[in-house]
Amino acid sequence: MKKLKFFLIVTMLITMCSCTKKEPYQQIEICMDELKEKIENKESFNFMVIRDQCDFCQALKNYIDLTSQEHDGVILYTIDSTDFGFKREKEEDLLTSDTEDGQALLNLCPYFLYTPSIYTVEEGKIVTSGIGFDDLSKTVSVWDLDSFVDFNEAQQVEFWDFIS
Repeated sequence: MKKLKFFLIVTMLITMCSCTKKEPYQQIEICMDELKEKIENKESFNFMVIRDQCDFCQALKNYIDLTSQEHDGVILYTIDSTDFGFKREKEEDLLTSDTEDGQALLNLCPYFLYTPSIYTVEEGKIVTSGIGFDDLSKTVSVWDLDSFVDFNEAQQVEFWDFIS
């Protein structure tokens, strides 16, 4: 009888644990129209702006590939800004864009400058940003949304801690 009771308890615990298992980490590429829709729907999520030929983006991708299996339940949306036509006249100027998608991103994130840039959205409002990626410390530079990042002054936060 004791063995049967023990077996039932163990089986019940295993069943309960397996029912609460989260989905594996997901990285979902979206376009600007989808991003705008998520914001208009007042969703809460994280999105990352990347571009081709960005060494920091590649380093972060490699880190995510190595460690994502430890972060079930995390969803990160990505936007590839390679063809967004960003430019600026002087170093102190905001970026401009000659594309609709580039202008839309700059309307949401006027001080966007570096990739990767990760943004936290809560109920349709961008509330914080993690800029760049330090491959040695595995951190992003957390900065406000009202100015260009100062990497010397920014708080360094481990990537997974920032998006979790």
